[in-house]
Amino acid sequence: MNVMQTAAGGGEVILILHIDRRLSLLASALLLFLAVGGWYFFFGIDRAPSPPPALPDKKPALYGEYLPWEQVKQVFPKYAQCTVQDFETGKQFQVVRRAGSSHADVQPLTARDTDIMKSIYGNWSWRRRAVLVKLADGRILAASMNGMPHGAGAVKGNDFKGHFCIHFRGSKTHSSNRVDRAHQAMIWKSAGVLEEELSSMPAPQLVETFFSLLDQGDEELLSAFLIDAGGLYEVKSLVDIEYCEMVKLVARDETTYTVNLRLRRAGIKGEQTLVLSPVLTRQPYWRIRTESLDALFTRTSLHTMACETEY
Repeated sequence: MNVMQTAAGGGEVILILHIDRRLSLLASALLLFLAVGGWYFFFGIDRAPSPPPALPDKKPALYGEYLPWEQVKQVFPKYAQCTVQDFETGKQFQVVRRAGSSHADVQPLTARDTDIMKSIYGNWSWRRRAVLVKLADGRILAASMNGMPHGAGAVKGNDFKGHFCIHFRGSKTHSSNRVDRAHQAMIWKSAGVLEEELSSMPAPQLVETFFSLLDQGDEELLSAFLIDAGGLYEVKSLVDIEYCEMVKLVARDETTYTVNLRLRRAGIKGEQTLVLSPVLTRQPYWRIRTESLDALFTRTSLHTMACETEY
């Protein structure tokens, strides 16, 4: 207790200022609260942790049903119409199935559909492309098409001379009655089962399939068959191969083969004959080591790579 005395008009007035101990404790607690609150304010301890930033929306790749040809024939019969969507560009056009027992022979419905199809290829070509076939009932099937008008055609006014082919899982060519490996690989791509198919593929079949794709111009597919430990080879340099025929394949052992090829590159007259010795390794499935295919590639300059690294 603190006491203060003063004199006023001959009498004593005693003013007693009594600060209760409990008030003192309360004031101390208040000061402590303000101090801690300031610490929280500046360092963010009193706030709930901020949620992680939202990831940008990423539309999942749309794949088609990996449906066998025997079933496709039931859901996509002759004279049925569908929409064909190119897997790479997303461009779509309408076709009608007019014939085909081992695969679908189809024709664009209108001249506009023909124009869209040609814009996908640039020029008419036998190259295979992964596509999605969208049926009238909403089903979407994985498929592969070529881009070459040939044979007979019955749709008038579509500016398309003949028909073109669409293949499905296990379908065959009409001439050889064989499954076309390049078409099947494109179907794996549009079905989203490429790695699954490759992981179960025997080494000799993988070699055959790779060389069947060599003139199809699909960098993504070719890359899936290759492993380039040193990063010295550019798969895009294979895109200029316009024609490739594997004349002979000999297995020396499970990992080493001898391949005789005939091929033609864009801008070069005549065919080239090559003898390659592809070497395979498991990582995680069978893959071909790019250095064993050196003659096919344009090697990236090591000097240029070193300069780029310095900067």
